[in-house]
Amino acid sequence: MSNAVVIYPVGPDFKHGPALASRDNITCLMSAHDLPCDKSGRISDEAISEFLGCDARRVCSFFDPKRTVFNWHYSLYAGHSGIVNDVANIVRTGTSLSICGPAVVVKDTPQQLWHKLDTSMSVAELAASLWTYHKTGIDAGQVYGERALIRWLGTS
Repeated sequence: MSNAVVIYPVGPDFKHGPALASRDNITCLMSAHDLPCDKSGRISDEAISEFLGCDARRVCSFFDPKRTVFNWHYSLYAGHSGIVNDVANIVRTGTSLSICGPAVVVKDTPQQLWHKLDTSMSVAELAASLWTYHKTGIDAGQVYGERALIRWLGTS
């Protein structure tokens, strides 16, 4: 099973209309990949940068909006050049710059919970999460802050 999902920006060959017109369009702009992991099972920032072919950084983290998930979240990594990635920008937080080029999404968790994490990724589940954030207007950063605090309070 794949441990990462890549979200591609809309290119000139995309014939399905605007990226955010439907959940199917969002799904069409994603693909699952299996990236190399370190000894602990984590995908390193270097592996993501190598895969994307640029100096990628974690841009944001967000939870699945429809679930009561507290023990893991998604982390989105991207470079800083290329076509604006409308799908990845759904979960961009605050005043951060627009996400450009392809983006990689992986599951993540605090160190103390890492041994319990199922790192397998589903394109369909991620697309559903992004579609929900897009259609409802829920702020992904606010959801992340609230659930991270609840997780911290539950583990301290």
